[in-house]
Amino acid sequence: MPIDTGDTAWMLIAGCLVLLMIPALGLFESGLLRKKNVVSIFMQIFFGMSLLSVMWFVFGFSLSFGPSTTGIIGNLDWAFLKGIPWDAPLEQYAPTIPGVLFVKFQLMFACITPLLLTGTIAERMKFSSFIIFITAWTMLIYYPIVHMVWGGGWLAQLGVVDFAGGIVIHTTVGMAALAAALVLGKRRGFGPAINIPHSIPLAVLGSSLLWLGWFGFNAGSALASGGVAGNTVIVTHLASSVSALIWAGLSWMRTGKPSIVATINGAIAGLAGITPASGYISVEHSFVLAIAIGILSYGGVVLIRDKL
Repeated sequence: MPIDTGDTAWMLIAGCLVLLMIPALGLFESGLLRKKNVVSIFMQIFFGMSLLSVMWFVFGFSLSFGPSTTGIIGNLDWAFLKGIPWDAPLEQYAPTIPGVLFVKFQLMFACITPLLLTGTIAERMKFSSFIIFITAWTMLIYYPIVHMVWGGGWLAQLGVVDFAGGIVIHTTVGMAALAAALVLGKRRGFGPAINIPHSIPLAVLGSSLLWLGWFGFNAGSALASGGVAGNTVIVTHLASSVSALIWAGLSWMRTGKPSIVATINGAIAGLAGITPASGYISVEHSFVLAIAIGILSYGGVVLIRDKL
């Protein structure tokens, strides 16, 4: 199938939108943490992004999407992007865009996924330990899961579908974050004072850019322009809006006053929750799903946050 210029243009934009989410993540998390952690968060994110990019180029893409016989992990046939075309598509993954563009779009996912752990790790782990942790986690968890779900591996053969990363990204990172919090324990000086964000405007800016970038994250996973991408943008925005309203309302009822922190966290919860279904679900069904996402995510935070 020939390369489609419209699809290629959209995927170039979508990849840039996902890249924008990486510094946006730093703004969001640093705004919600204590002031002394701002520099360390950004150092973790930018050093980590550079390291993870090189790993993806050298062996990560090949292990994730390369041929395999086990269905668990790819081989190294495509190491250093050997054999990946710049002027022809990878037919089995994205038949209308250049192969290198598919690599680049998936690179953005491979970068942001481990870096989502920075919020959990803050004040709990040294910088050197964090780098070792995300390197090992990416190689041992992320690459195999990508191959099994998106790379035509074992789970894909069982019929598992994940449009934009609800399993591959958010579930794996969520479980890793929970495990890290349980093993490392509470942050130093944990208590009411530590939960006061040092810069709410910074967090709001970060969440706004994350919201924008998520359109590329979800709709870009269609790997083409057209109806699926258009519908994905609508359901993504609706889910985030509904969840933000639910978090704001529940927080208002619980504390007696509206909270911008609850509102932006609700928006992010809605974005994450709709991700795996965003390319398969109708607008009306996304509305119902977003209500469940908002209620369950807020309830989970209220019930377990102080225990971690």
